[in-house]
Amino acid sequence: MRSNNLFTSRYLGLATMIAFIMLAGCDSAPRSHPIDVQQFNLELERYYDFLQIPGLAVGVAHGDSLVFFKGYGYANAQEETQITENHIFWIASLTKTFSAVSLKQWEEQGKISLNDSIRAYPNNYFNDQRLSAGMTIEHLISHTSESDPMGTSFIYNGGRYNVIFNVFDEISTVEDTTDLIRPFTHTIDEQILKPLNLNNTLTRLSDERAETLNPYLVTTYSFQSDSGAYVENREGLNFNTSFPSTGMLSSVFDLTRYSNALDEGRLISKQSYRNLTSPYYEGSNSRSPYGLGWFTTHFEGIDMHWGYGYGAADAALILKVPAKKLTLVALSNAAMPSGSVRLGNGNPLNAIPAVSFLKHFVFTERRPVPGYDFLGDLDRVKQSLHEATDQSESTLHLEEAYSYAMMMQYVPDAIFDDSDRAAELLMHIHQIAPDFINPDRTDAFELLASFDHPEILSIGSELAEQYEKTGSYHPLKSFYSGSIAEKLGNLDRALRFYKQVAMSDAFAEQPVKYDACMWLGKYYRDKDTSKATQYLEKLLKYKDLVGGNDALYEEAQAILNEIS
Repeated sequence: MRSNNLFTSRYLGLATMIAFIMLAGCDSAPRSHPIDVQQFNLELERYYDFLQIPGLAVGVAHGDSLVFFKGYGYANAQEETQITENHIFWIASLTKTFSAVSLKQWEEQGKISLNDSIRAYPNNYFNDQRLSAGMTIEHLISHTSESDPMGTSFIYNGGRYNVIFNVFDEISTVEDTTDLIRPFTHTIDEQILKPLNLNNTLTRLSDERAETLNPYLVTTYSFQSDSGAYVENREGLNFNTSFPSTGMLSSVFDLTRYSNALDEGRLISKQSYRNLTSPYYEGSNSRSPYGLGWFTTHFEGIDMHWGYGYGAADAALILKVPAKKLTLVALSNAAMPSGSVRLGNGNPLNAIPAVSFLKHFVFTERRPVPGYDFLGDLDRVKQSLHEATDQSESTLHLEEAYSYAMMMQYVPDAIFDDSDRAAELLMHIHQIAPDFINPDRTDAFELLASFDHPEILSIGSELAEQYEKTGSYHPLKSFYSGSIAEKLGNLDRALRFYKQVAMSDAFAEQPVKYDACMWLGKYYRDKDTSKATQYLEKLLKYKDLVGGNDALYEEAQAILNEIS
């Protein structure tokens, strides 16, 4: 294992005590097991070693006290700089949480309403066709503005979130009008960072602060599949650019303070915070995994509010359990922790740090969930999972196994190339808990479709059938159901799913929309040129919404020129 600095005895003692602090004075409280910090650390070590990332910072806070911190690897691998709780990482889409909080502050002050039409604010930066009639600020920051009707279905769209910049541009009082992004960065600085003294959280690195903060900035790395190594890479990371959806930087220590301030109502009222972190829609058949700027998850009696970041060479996760005043923060100077899972679909337990945090800090009144070495003896792991399923009502052990299977499948082959092990884990999960992989688990459609393994594709086909019976439509579920059908040789079924994605006017900015149109265009190119033209022209139309004159756009145009 490559970790270089152990948690201190102070963190060990605090972590062991907080379970008892939280239950103190509750005569009816269930017996709390001691927090196993050693096991928590071991699981993070395994996770860190599996991904082979240059650096990982993990902190757990109770209130405003950091009760666990450890840096795995280095802030700068070449110089072997140890990671501290004050090191500054890019946090990518965690920026969205700050944006939503600042908008809520303005709403409390009566300057805006989150129900305002986005068209009420001058638009100087975005394609007007993206600003549909009836689209509100809430629709944008709940990721429901692409659904039909708007506000009824969640699908993550980081780029579309930036449309709320129009609000910042109109309401901000910043005097500097020469810098495009200042209406946003100034607002966050003045309304959140300065009041909380978050000195290691940045919207931009100004010249006057550079000398002070440079020693705390981590070096970022990208993975090169051809060499199987991480190399320093700052491409796409800009010290002077952040927008409502992405681009900020922060530290473990600052993010835990930010979390605690929200719990204590020091930035917005507690009622406003509940509004941001409640499901945007909740009905008998569907529940959004997202509120306003924050993911929201209810798991086995616990409400979790969270966000994640996935940047060019960075990854971030914050997970709050307000009922227990606990916050987990995990930051990396490489993208792999987020790139190897699919957090954007709304399940925080796809991230191993989140699973381990729940096991060892949150569910302390339960029998401890054992730790598994998923790279060890697979028969032993499968037997242990089977026994745990028989003995426990919790599914945490299955979430952990599912997350490892997902990482095994998605990481580059230079890191892990045993797809059969991932398939065996997934098949075993399906065998011992047939309802675990179900249509509500959006990420499962893409994961199962990524295999060529016949038994895994069979499970995927069952999942697609269950999804069809719901009568609902979700572009990711439909597209990957089509991919599964295609791999199984059922072209009629694949066509049905792909056409559903291509023909619907909803979710026009989703990449699977373009992929479905391209697949259909190529399928019909030699069979029916009028149909091929129809789908390829749809692709161009959807791409034009977001200025997408990219390789796919050019390929579609080339095919159209060929068949016209």
